[in-house]
Amino acid sequence: MLTLVWQILAVAIVFTTIVGVHEFGHFLFAKLFKMDVDEFAIGFGPRIASRKTKTGTVVSLRCIPLGGFVRVKGSEPREDGGEVHIERGFFSRGPWLRLLVFLAGPAFSLLFGVVCYFAVAMFNGTPDAEPIIGGVPKDYPAEAAGLREGDKVLAINGAPIRTYQQIRETVQPSKAPLDFRILRGGKEVTLKVAPIQRLQLLDDADGNPKFGPDGKPIYQVLGFIGIQAKVEKFQIVPSMQFAARNSMMLISQTVHVMGSWSRLKQNAGGPISIARVTSSAAQSGAVALLYLAGTISFSLGLLNLLPIPLLDGGQIVIAFIEGLRRGRRLSMKVQELVAGAGFALILLMIVGVFALDIGHITEERAQKASSSQK
Repeated sequence: MLTLVWQILAVAIVFTTIVGVHEFGHFLFAKLFKMDVDEFAIGFGPRIASRKTKTGTVVSLRCIPLGGFVRVKGSEPREDGGEVHIERGFFSRGPWLRLLVFLAGPAFSLLFGVVCYFAVAMFNGTPDAEPIIGGVPKDYPAEAAGLREGDKVLAINGAPIRTYQQIRETVQPSKAPLDFRILRGGKEVTLKVAPIQRLQLLDDADGNPKFGPDGKPIYQVLGFIGIQAKVEKFQIVPSMQFAARNSMMLISQTVHVMGSWSRLKQNAGGPISIARVTSSAAQSGAVALLYLAGTISFSLGLLNLLPIPLLDGGQIVIAFIEGLRRGRRLSMKVQELVAGAGFALILLMIVGVFALDIGHITEERAQKASSSQK
C-alpha cells in the first residue's frame, strides 16, 4: 500500500515540478518586461488551492497536473486591436519581448533537464575513464579469477589498456579466457579470466543505452566477466560533461524518432505512458526518478519549440513575423485561422498520444498472454 502511495505521489511531484518550472519561465520574463500577470496556474480544471500575491497575481493549483498556464494581463486579442494599448499588458510590449516571453518556457524546461542530469552525475557519480575496477560482484568470472576492487588493468592479452571503455571493448567480443595484467599495491599481477556469454544492453562509456535504426535499445549476446567501473562523485567538470552529452543525445534521439512514423509509433507516448514510467522509476529510487524528470522536462522543452500554433514554438513564429512587420499585429481573421488550425492540431496530438498509450498497453497485455500460454 505504501509503495502504491509513493508511486502516485512521485507522479504528482514530477508532473507538478516540470510544469511549474516551464510556466515559471514565462512568468519570470513577463514580470521582467513589466507585464502584469493575472494568474500563474499549475494544472487544469477546478482550483484546489490559490493565493493572491502582493503584486496581484493569483497563484493556483488545479486538479489535473498535466499542464499549466500563465495568464498575462491583456493577452486576449480584440477586434479593434485595442490590446496594444492596455497599460502593462502583454501586447503593449513589442513583438521581440513577447517572443522572449514565449521562448522562456521551453528554455527553462531544457535548463531544468540539464540541471537534473548534472545533479544525477554529481550525487550518483560518473564512470572514471581510467581502467580501474570499482567493484567485483560475487559469483561472476572476475571474482572467481581473483580480480579485486581497486585493481588497475594495464593490459589484456598483451594489448595495453588505457581506458575503462577499452576493457569492455576487449572483453565483449571474447569467448576464450583472457590474460589480465593488473597493478595491485604497487605490484603487477597476471590473472586469467574466462568470460561468460550473456545477453546485454549495449551502452556507451556513460552507461547510456544505444539505439538501433528502429529507435529500440540494442541487445546482444556478448562476453561478460562481472566488473564495475570506478565511479567518481561530486566532480563538477565530469558532471557538466555528462549533462551535456545526455542533452545532445536526447536531441539526436528526438530528431531520429520524429523522422519516421514507425519509430514515432513505437517510442512516443502520452500522459499514461509517462505516468507508468514515472511510477516505475519511483520504485528504483530517487536517482532514477531525478534522471527521468530531467528527460521528461527536456522533452517538454523540445516539444514546445515545434512551430505549431498554440504551442510556444508557434507563438514564437507569430511574434517573429510581427517583429518583421515592425510591430504591426496580424489581422484578426488571420489570428482566428491560425488559432483554429492550432487547436485542431493540438486536439489531433492529444487523441494521437492517448491512442498510442492504449496501443502500448494492449500490446504489452497481448505479449504477456502469449508468453503465459507457452
